[in-house]
Amino acid sequence: MTATSSDPLLQKPSNARNATSPDADASHHGIKASFVVIIKGLEGILDWSPFILVQSLQGSYSPASALGAGFLAAIFVLFYAFMKHHLVLRNSLYHNHIAKFKPKALDIGQFFLFGFLFLSALLLQSVLKSSGTLLVLWFNPVTTGGMGLIMWLSVVRGRPFVFDYAESAMPPVIWARLSNEKWFRDKLIEASIFWIHIMLAMTAIVTIQPIAVTCFYGGNAKNDSSGRMTVLGNLLAIGQFVILFYGFYENAKASPEAKIKRIRQVKNKGFSKKEQMLYGDAPLDLLIEDKVRKTSKSFRIKSLHADKDLDLAAIVLADAFRNDETLHGYIDTQEGTLSYKNSYVKSVACFNQVLACFDEHHYPETKPACVMACIPVMSKSQEEIRVFTSYEAWVEN
Repeated sequence: MTATSSDPLLQKPSNARNATSPDADASHHGIKASFVVIIKGLEGILDWSPFILVQSLQGSYSPASALGAGFLAAIFVLFYAFMKHHLVLRNSLYHNHIAKFKPKALDIGQFFLFGFLFLSALLLQSVLKSSGTLLVLWFNPVTTGGMGLIMWLSVVRGRPFVFDYAESAMPPVIWARLSNEKWFRDKLIEASIFWIHIMLAMTAIVTIQPIAVTCFYGGNAKNDSSGRMTVLGNLLAIGQFVILFYGFYENAKASPEAKIKRIRQVKNKGFSKKEQMLYGDAPLDLLIEDKVRKTSKSFRIKSLHADKDLDLAAIVLADAFRNDETLHGYIDTQEGTLSYKNSYVKSVACFNQVLACFDEHHYPETKPACVMACIPVMSKSQEEIRVFTSYEAWVEN
């Protein structure tokens, strides 16, 4: 992002603060943020509760009982989502834009999956006396594979289940704009495919024991007098949950809370020594004399870090990009553009690559003649883009 200076279009942003105590504000913000994190975490577990409950009850209860519990849990999840929607609708500033209640694909999918499997288990048990052994043996692969099928079908029909979570996390107006952008949809589809792969891996690992029992012990693990097949089944079930929680862990790394934690860590303590070697720990401060045109002018190019310097750089950028069409519909005022550019340059200044060129004879009284904001993407995780140019980073700065 590069811009040259022209006449000031916008006033320098005010540094005025509210009269309330900074410590009191920080404490209130911290408590509120912690409460939001807890609620989001519980809701995330709630969405998966039918599946987790079914898997936890298998072995201790009959397949029909475990599936029945999962079906009831799916009903509760839908009821909770319905009540939450109407509470949000009643209290939201965007109530005129909020659509009618539409359950998440994962919630409605689990409702039909466990409802169908519950009724099927009851029917099989009433018709075939030997069906109990068959249900116990293939219970885990069928339920886990069913979850993967739900996710895959959501992708096939053109609205991956991850869309529901993204839509609920942002104002309706913003969602309406972003959901029409191909790059945004591709990111959500990529996240959905990740979870389909997780479910495929989980299904594959718990299918090993049923196949072995079917091939060598006549489809009944009790025929194995050594008990090794039962132990194998238990170990693979544990492995299944390891894969599941790996998926949760990867999701958590991309969560807003994780981004904020990383942003504050760098803001307060800076980068580690290894990261400093990666990005360069010496800010640029270079004096250049104009010898080509044989004038007495000299210029200073330097990395900006001080708030007052970054504020001036933001004014130059806001002036240069005042007609940027990519911001139309998101930011439509000059003040908003300035605020955005100000947050942006402060978010990426930690990389020592917000560069400005000043007339040496008037530095630092005047604003830069030219500004260039660069983002060196050096890490494998690409956190320079994923974290430090995120919405959370702009809010923090």
